[in-house]
Amino acid sequence: MMRVSSLSKDQPYNSTENVIWWIEYVMRHKEANHLRFSDSDKPWYQRYDMDIIALFAIVLFVIECIIALIIIQIIRIILNNTALYSYRKS
Repeated sequence: MMRVSSLSKDQPYNSTENVIWWIEYVMRHKEANHLRFSDSDKPWYQRYDMDIIALFAIVLFVIECIIALIIIQIIRIILNNTALYSYRKS
């Protein structure tokens, strides 16, 4: 663990110098817009894919409703046929 720790801490300069360098870099290049994260311009619901999740939820709900209606129709047909069969028998 000591060896791995020393490998990860082996840097050409310390973190304070790194922070200073990046601050100066941004100052030299006027805000450095080319380094911005591209998703920061998107609305929150697109950033977290909520629009896709909502679409899938709606599609699944519609499919479940259709399946439920089909099952209800099948049960009605079966019940009607059994009632008709028992009526003819008596």
